[in-house]
Amino acid sequence: MRSLSTSLYKAVIIIALLFLFPVVQGGAVEYDDVTVTVEAPPGSEFNHGYVEYRATVENRSSSRAHEVTLSLPGTSYGNDELQVSRKVTVNANSTLRVNLFQPCYSQINEGMAVEIDGYRRSETVRLNVLRPRYSSGPWTSVLISRSMREDDFELEDKETKTYDKKFGLMRAEVPIAEWSSNWLGYSRFDAVVVTASDFRSAPVPVKTALWQYVECGGVLVHLGGRIEVPETWKGNSRQEDGMMINPAGFGLCFSADNSSPQQFFQSTNHTLMEAIQNSNFPFEQRKDIEAANNAFKVVEGFEVPVRGLFVLMLAFAVLIGPVNIIVLSQRKKRIWILWTVPLFSFLTCVAVFLYASFAEGWGAHARYEGVTLLDEKNHRATTLGWSAFYASLTPGNGAHFEQGTDLTIQMSGRGYRSSGGRSVKVDWSSDQHLLYGWIVSRVPSHFMIRKSETRRERLAVQFRPDGSVAMVNGLGAPIKKVYVCKPDGQILRGESLAVGKEAVLTAEFSKGVSSRGAWEFRPLFVSDWLGNVSKMGNDPGSYLTPGSYLALLDGSPFFDRGLESLATQKGESIVLGFVKQDGNEN
Repeated sequence: MRSLSTSLYKAVIIIALLFLFPVVQGGAVEYDDVTVTVEAPPGSEFNHGYVEYRATVENRSSSRAHEVTLSLPGTSYGNDELQVSRKVTVNANSTLRVNLFQPCYSQINEGMAVEIDGYRRSETVRLNVLRPRYSSGPWTSVLISRSMREDDFELEDKETKTYDKKFGLMRAEVPIAEWSSNWLGYSRFDAVVVTASDFRSAPVPVKTALWQYVECGGVLVHLGGRIEVPETWKGNSRQEDGMMINPAGFGLCFSADNSSPQQFFQSTNHTLMEAIQNSNFPFEQRKDIEAANNAFKVVEGFEVPVRGLFVLMLAFAVLIGPVNIIVLSQRKKRIWILWTVPLFSFLTCVAVFLYASFAEGWGAHARYEGVTLLDEKNHRATTLGWSAFYASLTPGNGAHFEQGTDLTIQMSGRGYRSSGGRSVKVDWSSDQHLLYGWIVSRVPSHFMIRKSETRRERLAVQFRPDGSVAMVNGLGAPIKKVYVCKPDGQILRGESLAVGKEAVLTAEFSKGVSSRGAWEFRPLFVSDWLGNVSKMGNDPGSYLTPGSYLALLDGSPFFDRGLESLATQKGESIVLGFVKQDGNEN
């Protein structure tokens, strides 16, 4: 009876909310002089990255600006584990494009809520919200351009039955000219397939975002012709089965003259399918909180001080029991037990609080580790690694990350609902603001990080006629070790260079440059991203190409700090940079 009444109670609440906040049929809703239109993203589920929701907000008022807040979900039943929001100001007689990004955390309800000038409107915009995929087994998500048909990808298995080709095939509903200019909009896809003519017609911001997606570990496929790859990645291509394969950062680009998706995918099944499945591999390695902290400790000995607390509680039991009674009996004041017991209890509570607090300290702690590929000519940095945080008290202002940072929290499985769940919120008004729930007191929080951004840091390198190399450390952190590969393939090494200081390298590294070069970046992605720093530091020759350098830094300048106030922070990173020589500055 109790469960029946509870179910009936929930049903009544849901019906009441539907009357109070009806979901309007259609993707556009008018609120007086403001109209909100939302595009539905392709697909119904995802298992990593972010889903981008693109809204258009039109202000028809001729004199008044409006402050508009868009948020997911549209209708809340009180059990939402994830909330996403963004606040913008729309000037009079203007239209603004607004993007919201949903992380792969837990499923949420349908619709988008709208708040105008601090007042939440009762009508919500109809929107099918994508849900994290919870079923086990490999699954790949592939985006195809609108000029292609899904039927073109009905593949016939021949010798390929050993490959699990579970495609989450999603066809774009808009032409490539209207695709996202933020690479996070593609982060949930394991591959993006376009025609070469589509790609050539794409605006520069869309092309840049797609190349950022590839450099962050994605797979880009061009059919019906070859396309120009960024200059940094030219010269690393190889020909295989009628297609050109170019490594670009941590990802791969496939180009073929064949314009038939079915024929192309069948003829190159092994190489291409493996590349697509590998794009999903790191996200299948997610860990629970304990396993993540064992693999990547934020601070040593963060555990609750059980021994000290046990001694304190034992002393409390002895004092409040036998000692208290014996002393009061001897003084013939046993009635005092009515106030001595509460007093001892209060003092013990204060002692436990102070002991636990001072044992761990009051500040937050952070640790960062990862690899950055630095394209100095295009001023683009691609970073892969881990960030971890531990705080004695929950940070009041949450955590802040750049809008181009892909965060994968380590809480076991693809969604945190299977682990019990806790409510979290992320706001995109100015940056990626993790408002609450992501980092809580006395629980380590770990994130897999991948990001692509514009950066001006560089290692100013000058190759001298006498064979030496002069350089100035402009990477933003002290260099512990550095290896520079000259244009002729010779590798010189150096050590201990502070920020802003100059050094001249003359010592030759014992190992020569490898011919593999950029092909070695892909295996760094196809892992859990832990240990890449030591792997590259122990074998720099396998990753260097002529005109590049590998620097081991005492710090992580390419990582978002995350928390505003940190008691301690540890960072170690490797920057593999592609030299932009002095005199060629843009």
